[in-house]
Amino acid sequence: MVNYIKTWEVNDNNILNLMGNISREKFFAKKLSDLSYSDSMIPIGHGQLSLEPKMIARILQNLNLRKTDSVLEIGTGSGYLTTLLSKLTKEVYTIEIISDIFHKAKCLFEEQNIKNIYSENKNGLEGWDESKTFDKIIVTGSLNEIPKNLINKLKDNGKMFITIGSKPVMRAKIITKSKNGLEQENIFDTYIPNMKDKVE
Repeated sequence: MVNYIKTWEVNDNNILNLMGNISREKFFAKKLSDLSYSDSMIPIGHGQLSLEPKMIARILQNLNLRKTDSVLEIGTGSGYLTTLLSKLTKEVYTIEIISDIFHKAKCLFEEQNIKNIYSENKNGLEGWDESKTFDKIIVTGSLNEIPKNLINKLKDNGKMFITIGSKPVMRAKIITKSKNGLEQENIFDTYIPNMKDKVE
């Protein structure tokens, strides 16, 4: 799997080593275990997909994560990306709108005894709470536009990963917030399911 990742211009050894050491198969149903180490999106139910490992690696690398970072993840999904984030940053606040997916991921975090992941089952586009702001924000589903509410949750000089657009091609972007406004960098084209906005 790591060899696939390297072909996408990922050269951060911390990320490569971490993804090589954390077993991906435990985050998916046993019948899908053969797909765990392939470079493919894996269905996790309710019409949702887990991102490809090479995409995850590029996201992590382009966000320039630090051990002091507080991260907000919108869309917990399988919990694989959340777990990687927990090893690379200070704390991860993750929100999942689909109850079944939320509970499965939360159980995995507890089984791994991860202490710096905080999770909620609600609409992540509303943010964590009124006062909390973050160094980095990751939106794992696609949207038609950049949500102003989440930009307001981003600290100055903070970065957000988000995918904007519609079928067949969407743009995965890194948004950097500064005093001069927002800087946008396109990092790859893809297609991922739309972000849901109603709790299931």
